[in-house]
Amino acid sequence: MTAIFEVRAIVDPQSLCRILGHFSQAWVTPRNVEAHMEDDILICRCVIDAIDQVTAIRIAHKLEASPLILAAQVGFASCDG
Repeated sequence: MTAIFEVRAIVDPQSLCRILGHFSQAWVTPRNVEAHMEDDILICRCVIDAIDQVTAIRIAHKLEASPLILAAQVGFASCDG
C-alpha cells in the first residue's frame, strides 16, 4: 500500500526537518517529498511505498501532535497500479 501524506506547518527553518524526522523515527523513507509555501504555511507532500495502514496513521497522529504542525492527513493508494 502507498501512503500519501499532506502536512501543513508553520513556516519555520525546522519544520521540514521535523516532518521528515517523524518518518525516520518509524524507519521509513519517502519515495517522493515536495514542499512549498502558500502565504505563511508550509505544505509538504510525502509519498511512501510499502507501508501498512496502521503505521501510516500512527505517523500522521504523531505529526499532528508536533508543535509546528497545523494539520496532517494521510490517504492511501493501492500499489497494484
